[in-house]
Amino acid sequence: MGTGTLTATGQLVVSGAAALAGTGAVSATVLAALLGTGTSAGVATVTSTIEAKGFMIAALTGTGAVTATRYATGTLAAAITPFAELSPQSLAAQILDAEDVESSLSVRNAPRLIAAATAGKVAGAATTTITIASALADDKTRITATVDGDGNRTALVYDLTD
Repeated sequence: MGTGTLTATGQLVVSGAAALAGTGAVSATVLAALLGTGTSAGVATVTSTIEAKGFMIAALTGTGAVTATRYATGTLAAAITPFAELSPQSLAAQILDAEDVESSLSVRNAPRLIAAATAGKVAGAATTTITIASALADDKTRITATVDGDGNRTALVYDLTD
């Protein structure tokens, strides 16, 4: 009903629909629009250049004009896990506790062993069980080593707690 002009260039338009009543003009260059729909009653002018638009809808009643230029418009949603809360404590825990220097030895705990082994007091050196204290606390045993007659370590137990 009435007059209408439609000029379009489309590539990969999955669905497109238009209904014009009265006078209307539609001009479009569309690349990869997945859905487009429009309704007009009266006088309407639609001019559009759309590339990669995922969804669009328009309804005009009476006199209206739609002009749109979009490039790569759409919706992007993502769920990214695991995530770390942005606080000094949680970031430190993520970096120091979640990353291992060696299997089951975290970045936080490795320096405790290194400090004890290099600067902690040794007890029981003339026996088959040697204990090495924390570098700063003599009453905190970090390493308990079972040794053979030559002093070679044959078994180790670590205490990495605070």
